[in-house]
Amino acid sequence: MFINAKNEPVGFVSDGDIMKNIGYQDPKIFFIDAFNSASWVDTEPFDEKIKNLMNRNVMEIATKRVITVDVNEDLDQVAKILGNKKIKKVPVVSEEKLVGIISRGDIVRFIVNNYIYQ
Repeated sequence: MFINAKNEPVGFVSDGDIMKNIGYQDPKIFFIDAFNSASWVDTEPFDEKIKNLMNRNVMEIATKRVITVDVNEDLDQVAKILGNKKIKKVPVVSEEKLVGIISRGDIVRFIVNNYIYQ
C-alpha cells in the first residue's frame, strides 16, 4: 500500500501485480522457421524477469485506481466488493485517510470466531 503525504491511498501492489510481471508474457518476437511456420516467443528468461522487476519503481507496477471501503461499511458489503472485484484485500479509509486493510482471511476468521465457535 502506498500513501501520499495526506495519508491517502495512491497505489497498491498485490501478488497478482507481481505475477503479471514475472509470468509468461504475451509473445514479443515473431519469427519464421525453416518450415515456414510462424511463431511468437517470450524470450526473457525467468531470472531476468525477476531482476528487471527488482529494478523497477514500485509505482510502475502498482494498481493506481485503489479500491477502498469506508471504515463504517457493513461487512457483507466488504465481502461483496472483495468477491465481485476478485481481490484479496482492500484498504479501509476514514475521510479518505488510510486506517487499515481488511482481507478475505480477516472476514473468514471473524465468521469462524463469531459464528462457528460460539
